[in-house]
Amino acid sequence: MKHEIGARIYYTGDMANVSDWGTIREIIGGRFGEQVRLVMDNGPDKTIPPSGIGNKYNGTCSPRFVTEDAYNAWHREQMANYQSALA
Repeated sequence: MKHEIGARIYYTGDMANVSDWGTIREIIGGRFGEQVRLVMDNGPDKTIPPSGIGNKYNGTCSPRFVTEDAYNAWHREQMANYQSALA
């Protein structure tokens, strides 16, 4: 999957780190393969392989990083479930 500079990425967090949003600022090529540098909104930068960014989110921490579209699709589904439970 190709990622573009400026794309927003959701970090799901874990037991020791809170969830956060980040922005792809750089695609780094190197001898160990391509890496994506994320500038996080509320924390340190993270450098990860592009394969670590999922395009489907299920509300858990697997995968740790997902695209904004994946997060928004999951959020819309959760809100629809909530609305139907209220009805």
